Amino acid sequence: MKATALLIAVFILFSVFGDMGYCEFCDTPHCTRVCYDHCVRLNKHYKTCCMTNINDRIRMECLCEDKTGIKPYYPNNI
Repeated sequence: MKATALLIAVFILFSVFGDMGYCEFCDTPHCTRVCYDHCVRLNKHYKTCCMTNINDRIRMECLCEDKTGIKPYYPNNI
């Protein structure tokens, strides 16, 4: 019963907010350079870069890795 309620809640959340936070892979030299520099500045290893469209605003998301795992970081100087 609880599992069914949880699945329904997750489905509703993805239905309403599904397009928010979708990150499209970006492998252009600009994306790579900005994210690589951003990860190095944070003392982390660069993994990849993607672009997120939230409410018609494009935002770059850098995926950096350290010993705790891979996490997203958002550079301000795009």
